[in-house]
Amino acid sequence: MCDREKDEINYRYFSFDVQGSLPSTYDLRKQTYAPVLKDQQSTGGCWAFSTTTVLETYAKKKLNVNEVYSTRHIEYSSTRAFLNNTYNEDGYNRVLGSGGNAYMSGNYLINGKGPILESEMPFKNNENAIDINEIKNKNVALDVNNIALIEGSGVCSASEIEDIKRYVYENGAVFTTTYMTLSTSYYNKTNYAYYYNGSNDSNHAITIVGWDDNFSRTKFSSYNRPKSNGAWIVQNSYGSSFGENGYYYLSYEDVLTCSAYMSITDVDTTIEDNNYVLDKLGYNAFMGYGELSDGVTTAYGMNVFNKTSGREEVLKEVAFGSNGTGSYKIYYKEGNASTTSVSNMRLIGSGTISHSGYITHKLSSPITIGKNVTSFSIAVFYDMDVTIRPVPVSANIHQKYQYMTAGPKTSYLSSNGTSWTDLNSGTDKIIASIKAYTDDVDYDFAIENKKVTYDNNVNVKITTNTRNIDSENMSIV
Repeated sequence: MCDREKDEINYRYFSFDVQGSLPSTYDLRKQTYAPVLKDQQSTGGCWAFSTTTVLETYAKKKLNVNEVYSTRHIEYSSTRAFLNNTYNEDGYNRVLGSGGNAYMSGNYLINGKGPILESEMPFKNNENAIDINEIKNKNVALDVNNIALIEGSGVCSASEIEDIKRYVYENGAVFTTTYMTLSTSYYNKTNYAYYYNGSNDSNHAITIVGWDDNFSRTKFSSYNRPKSNGAWIVQNSYGSSFGENGYYYLSYEDVLTCSAYMSITDVDTTIEDNNYVLDKLGYNAFMGYGELSDGVTTAYGMNVFNKTSGREEVLKEVAFGSNGTGSYKIYYKEGNASTTSVSNMRLIGSGTISHSGYITHKLSSPITIGKNVTSFSIAVFYDMDVTIRPVPVSANIHQKYQYMTAGPKTSYLSSNGTSWTDLNSGTDKIIASIKAYTDDVDYDFAIENKKVTYDNNVNVKITTNTRNIDSENMSIV
């Protein structure tokens, strides 16, 4: 088993605008994009196993990509300490094998650290410390854009049951958690039926792969039965020896299913060249200006990114954290825009926010960032439906985040988009959850009026009339 480390993060859930009725039973195992069964063995990587199953079923269903992704890379990439007193700045302050959660794996995916193929870092039945170079220079296989991270009250409401069904039906498997025990009070091993209604917190990540509205309540433990029929079809990470060849049935009335669940809702295969990410650990708190009495649900967040190359780049995507449903606008400006208003920035995108988690906006007209530009600013205006703290941030307020880094004049908050507060002017470290993704510019050009001369040492000199060529990085073959 593996523990889910809980953060004090409050999420809203939302309901789909249901288009068409869902069937009374649905099972991914019977589809062409059936999940791959896995076994975590003695490791604590259940959360990583659930994450890869969610991603793999989406990739099969939506992209026709049939691959298995590395759970070991998720586990180690999310950890700080490595051999030889080296540290991973993108890792949490956690012990290997101590368990994780969907927020950690969601951050791993949205920041472009993975996934990588299983063949690049295969599973091993241990969680020994390794050299940090073993997680570096891997080939990211997919570009994960949108991730729904939903936290509710625990027992699924009718609308949450419909939401999870829709996620499974449209996107593939769904990550959730449970309190796992094989006590006969909760588990009927004859019918592979599980129902927990105790007071313990979640200690295990599992994967919903379908449902059966007619699964009889009488199939659950005679010592402890739910009030109504209905069960989720769940893939465990204990291999085929557990349950019904690795699967079991979880009552809709289980008290932990809707504590937190995750669905991946948009992925593509185009990997951008550069990831500009300041909130390396993802968001774990929210900020805003409203009070419950005044209902202010708007605010601006802004990050300033130092350009990492001396060449021209093209801004393709902007991603940001979400704390519910609403709408957004995205602004861009070269340099640090904290001394100006968003009215003097370039509006580069807008849209609706349909879920908490992470949203990626793909620019319809990519922005060219010149080779001489040394920094650029991205601001996001959040206009949320309910929450009075609309701006997701990463903050060193939890033990796992205590080593996060944040410098002054890098991340800002504003109530009006005109005056900006530096989030790192004091002792706290806080970063708005806003990210940018760019491609390097590769020139295609034709050489005209070519003249070739030779010196006495037979060195070749080529003269062209072509402009805008980065001569330091140009090669001729």
